[in-house]
Amino acid sequence: MSLSTMRIPNLLSRYCHQNHQLRLFSSTRSLDAEHNFKLVVVGGGAGGCGTASKFVNKFGSGEVAVIEPNTMHYYQPMWTLVGGGVKTLAQSGRPMESLLPKSANWLKDSVTTFEPENNRLITESGDVVNYDFLVVAMGLELRYEKIKGLPEAFDTPGVGSNYSVKYVEKTQKAIEDFKGGNALFTFPNSPIKCAGAPQKIMYLAEETFRNKGIQANIHYHSSLAVLFGVKKYADALWEVVKGRGINVHLRQHLVEIKPETKEAVFENLDTNEQTSVPYDMIHITP
Repeated sequence: MSLSTMRIPNLLSRYCHQNHQLRLFSSTRSLDAEHNFKLVVVGGGAGGCGTASKFVNKFGSGEVAVIEPNTMHYYQPMWTLVGGGVKTLAQSGRPMESLLPKSANWLKDSVTTFEPENNRLITESGDVVNYDFLVVAMGLELRYEKIKGLPEAFDTPGVGSNYSVKYVEKTQKAIEDFKGGNALFTFPNSPIKCAGAPQKIMYLAEETFRNKGIQANIHYHSSLAVLFGVKKYADALWEVVKGRGINVHLRQHLVEIKPETKEAVFENLDTNEQTSVPYDMIHITP
């Protein structure tokens, strides 16, 4: 990977991400059916781990709890590099217990009911968790099924998504197996994690194709009316796409994938007109 390509993801990352410093620690858990904490954090992602690390010293040992069912924590910003073939999925993961503060409690559970009027919540296992303060850091739910043909199309060649641990390696394979033709990259008409990630993987793929001498027709279909939401970065990125011969289609929202014919259907958000575009590979942002 060239330095020029690395600078583009870094440029977008300055806008999308903050640096995190998490102290390593082992976890503890009470077996009681009712728990009482000063602070409860729901979610063990970067936001949840960071919040727990910040406040555990303030409130003291045993006064902070993190509710997270998964035993593995993934640093999701790295998945751009995983999909691009620069890193492996294993490199983006760490055991959850290694990222939580020693004096915090880790409840390996999910929340089914919030009762803010009573300052408590109920977990899937039936435990009652009382709190003085609550931080909900559950992230965004990925709704691939909102696009007709998904998630089934991920089981077919050329379809991937860096936004899920299930599908990020499919992006890597789609790029590796690409022999030429149309390479599509999408940005949906909905809130997403990191507005720069859909373009980062496109630039990494473009360089891979170019270095291999593969002729690629790269198309970026975005629901937005601008290339990027911050003008400073948008102005710079317009120069990048022009220089690399990338075709940009604005106000285009992916509504359907037809893997049997390898077509992606986009809706023009201004006219509601739908257009089918053939693909040889496609990266989908949910």
